[in-house]
Formats: sequence, C-alpha cells, structure tokens
Amino acid sequence: QMVLKGITPNSVSYCTVIHACAKGGKPDEALEWFKKMKEEGLSGSVVAYNSVIDALGKAGRYTEAVAMMQQLKDDGLVPDRVTYGSIINACAKRGQAAEAQRWLQEMEKQGLPPDVVCYNITMKAFGLCLDRPKVLGLLQRMEEVKLRPDVMSYTTAITTSFKVVASTEEAESLFRRFVAAGRNRPDQFLAEVMKRAVGEDYFKKLCEELNVRIADDQDRKAIRIAQRRALSEGRHRMDSAPKTAGWRRTFCTKARFEHALVMSFEKKKK
Repeated sequence: QMVLKGITPNSVSYCTVIHACAKGGKPDEALEWFKKMKEEGLSGSVVAYNSVIDALGKAGRYTEAVAMMQQLKDDGLVPDRVTYGSIINACAKRGQAAEAQRWLQEMEKQGLPPDVVCYNITMKAFGLCLDRPKVLGLLQRMEEVKLRPDVMSYTTAITTSFKVVASTEEAESLFRRFVAAGRNRPDQFLAEVMKRAVGEDYFKKLCEELNVRIADDQDRKAIRIAQRRALSEGRHRMDSAPKTAGWRRTFCTKARFEHALVMSFEKKKK
C-alpha cells in the first residue's frame, strides 16, 4: 500500500514488518522481507537482525541463525545481548548445552556480561542433561559476577541436584542460599520442588524458620495484570515510536521482560 501511494519504504518500515513476521512465528517471511530490504540498498539494523535470528532460533534453525549473526558482523554491526540471548536460546532448544555455554563465554569476551536470563537458559539446558556440576557452577558464577540469581535459577539448581543425587541436605542448603540472597517469596513451582525434596512437613517448618511466604494466587494475579499492562504499553510505544530501538530490544525477548517485571513486583512488595 505504501508503494501504491508513492511512498518509498525506509529501513524503519522494513524493520517493523520483519519484527512482526518474527513475532508471528514466520521465519521464512521475516527472511524474505529482510532480503528485500537489502536488495533496496537499505542497511539492516541490529534490531532487524535480532528479529530474524530470534525467529530462526525458535524454529530450530540454529545453523541459519548463526550464519545470520555472522552476516550482522560482516555488515559492520556489533551483536548485543539480545543477539547472543537468541543464539543461546536456540542452542538450549536443541539440547546443545555446551554450545550455549560457549556463546555465554563469547559474550563475556566481547565485553557484554550475560544477564540472569542468559544464565538461566544455559542452566536449564544443562539441567535437562542432568549435568549437576555445570548447573551449580553457573549458579556460583552468577554470584561471583555480582548477578542476583532469581527464583528460576534456584528452581533449576534444586531440581537438577535432587534428580541426580537425591540429597535433602543439598536441596535445603540451596533453598537457604535462595532466601539469604533476599528471595523470601518462592513461587508455587519452587515450593513443589522443595516439598518433593525435603518433605511437605519439613518444608513448612523451614519456611516458618526463615520467615518465607509462598507466592499465592493474589500475587500471581497481580503479576499477570502488570504483565498485560506493560506489554500493552510496550506495543503502543513500539507502534507510535518505531525509531526507538530500545523499546524493541526490551520487548523482543519475553523471558528477559518477565524477569525484569517480576523483580520490579518483588521490590514493590517488600
């Protein structure tokens, strides 16, 4: 319609379409529009590349996602945390935990310290392989680099640990670390994991000792409402200000957004 009206699409127009195709789970269409943009002599932005890489990764097309990342570099652009996060997620979905960790280390070498979400994705990949040393090592690494592991980090650590060694002592020790780190509100999933690990009665006593309250339905409802409002605001901002790449980067990775949202919610509840 823009062309029919004599309006020449610019890179922002193409990026918006590419992002929409990627979010709609249509990697082939995202690639097609990306190629059209390049054919028009328009340079691809990191945001456009990230959208295509994310779509390819979610579709299990890891090799193509890595090739697209290399093309990004060849165009003189610098991968950001979203780029690496999408590649790490693609590895994890294919069960390639070691490859996910390699990309995590590559981020650090490039001066992009991985965030909690990137660590969580890698931990989960190793957890599915029941590689307890790697999972616990990544948890320790987060603490060493002054990151604050969240409920997902500890849930993965406790679940993997108990599946491998069935140690109630280690499960309790990890839970105490979770609370000592300022996490005094585990979600229902972590609570169920702990009940299986140490027993429901003992877990109840442990919560009373540590002054821990399990997130209830009211908490989850408040988070869901905040999620809907924030997502709605984010989409509005993206539509009304398509040149603001920051908003696209913030909302293109759902896991990273939800992590930030829950952290904000926890802070308000304290």
